[in-house]
Amino acid sequence: MTSTSSAISPAHIGMWRPSPAARILGAAFSLFFAAVAVVAIAGAIAHADISMIWDALLFSAIAAAVGCYVGRAAIRVTPDAVIISNPFRTRTIAFSSIAAVSPGYYGVTITTRDGAAYTAMAIQKTNLSRWQGRRTRADEVTDAVCSAAGLRAPSGHRSQADH
Repeated sequence: MTSTSSAISPAHIGMWRPSPAARILGAAFSLFFAAVAVVAIAGAIAHADISMIWDALLFSAIAAAVGCYVGRAAIRVTPDAVIISNPFRTRTIAFSSIAAVSPGYYGVTITTRDGAAYTAMAIQKTNLSRWQGRRTRADEVTDAVCSAAGLRAPSGHRSQADH
């Protein structure tokens, strides 16, 4: 069962967001693009050049997208479900409908029993980490979701007990 409710349960088993470094860098990029948008608007007004407004809109959209990512991206494990908050959508997935969980380059992917796949963009596993067999925060999230849903960790996934 999935839904797009934005209500978040206060009873978390665990919550993961992008790393502090990623959030700081994302906020800096967002502020930079917002500043460029303001300069483009000022240039459009000063030079009476309406075409610069399109530049301002583009930079504003980039600033908003980056800001949404660093501000909203999260994955929460509650007593009865996983809540995936991506920049523009929140999904709640009941443990009973989870078939598989795997860490990956784009995030932690949760596949449901009906075949739908949902990716939590907050935590990614780099290809380099995968090739070197290193554990990352994405592996911790995968372990937590698998444990809460009563699943085994995916094959090729090194659990905490493997160390």
